[in-house]
Amino acid sequence: MSGGASKLIAAMMLATCLCLFGCAGVVMQSEIPDISDPPPDAAVQLTVRCAGGKCGYVDENGEFAIPLTYKVAKPFYEGLASVYVEDVGWGAIDPVGKLVIPPRFAWIGPFSEGLAGAELNVKNLWEWAYIDHTGKTMIPLAYNVERASPFHAGKAWVRCPFLFSSMSKEIDRSGRVLRRIYPR
Repeated sequence: MSGGASKLIAAMMLATCLCLFGCAGVVMQSEIPDISDPPPDAAVQLTVRCAGGKCGYVDENGEFAIPLTYKVAKPFYEGLASVYVEDVGWGAIDPVGKLVIPPRFAWIGPFSEGLAGAELNVKNLWEWAYIDHTGKTMIPLAYNVERASPFHAGKAWVRCPFLFSSMSKEIDRSGRVLRRIYPR
């Protein structure tokens, strides 16, 4: 397909979307702000260490503060770290290794502004929500989701399937869609 034809198809897709959804809140792909993970929690001085197919956490002296227990372990954010318990699911632990959120999720992202994006069900990987520090659903996402990014300044980006690509939705803490970004 020539460059002109692909631009025409993209323009037609955008026009269709504008007719369906209106032009309010539509921005171009190049306008997506940084959706990176927040910096790890500096107050929790534990670092992920993996060996022999298991992961745990070491302190600043290199000593294991939380033993090699988990299949996958992530850094601490807001005092919690997402961990994967093999054949069970993702949960979250506190700095002493206590499971604060039982391992029942398909995935849990980093906590930011009190919330983390979580894939709710391994049988439906499109089902996401934002959960609080106890694992309670705070913002259910009532549409298919590929990834729910961390909150920054009260807003988060949610990537959703769209035709043969993805679109992004910016949401607020109530889950209201503020704007949409369609693929080019």
